[in-house]
Amino acid sequence: MVPSMSRKTSPTLSEFRRWTERACRENKISREPNKRTKMPSQKRQFGDMGEKMASDYISSKGYQVIDKNYRKPWGEIDLVSKKDGMVTFFEVKTRDTKNTEHYLAEYSINYLKKKKLQKICETYLAEKRYPYNQKWQIDVITVLVDKSSKKAKIKHIENAVWEQTY
Repeated sequence: MVPSMSRKTSPTLSEFRRWTERACRENKISREPNKRTKMPSQKRQFGDMGEKMASDYISSKGYQVIDKNYRKPWGEIDLVSKKDGMVTFFEVKTRDTKNTEHYLAEYSINYLKKKKLQKICETYLAEKRYPYNQKWQIDVITVLVDKSSKKAKIKHIENAVWEQTY
C-alpha cells in the first residue's frame, strides 16, 4: 500500500541534518547556541544598552557579574552575579520615559514571568553545579532612558520575586 501524499510526515534524521547544514551555510541559523547571527533590531540594541548600564550599576554596588544572557528554550536571565556568597539573578527592563507615563517597567514582571524566572534560575544553579543550599534571589532593575536629554534613571528592586531569600 502506498502512503497518502496528503498526510504530513515528519522528516527523517538525515533530512533534518541536510536542512540544518544548508541553513548553517546560508547563515540563517548558527551551530553555536546563544549566538545571534542576524543584525540586532533597534529594540534589541536599546535593551542591550539598558543591560550594559545595569551591569555597570551593579558592579559599582559591589556585585561581581559572572554571567550574562543565560538562555534556555523556556526562558532567559539577563545578568547573574555574586556578592557575599549570594547568587543574584537580575531581570533588566529598559524603557523609554515617554512610554512609562501609565505603565512602569516593573509592572511587566507578572505571575507567569516570575514562574519563568524561577525555573530558569533553578536550571542555571543545577547546570553550574551549585550546592543545594546555595543562597540566591531574583532582583529586578529598571532602566528609564530619556532619549532627548540622553540620561537614564536606574531603579533596583531587591528580591522582587519572594519575600525571603532562598
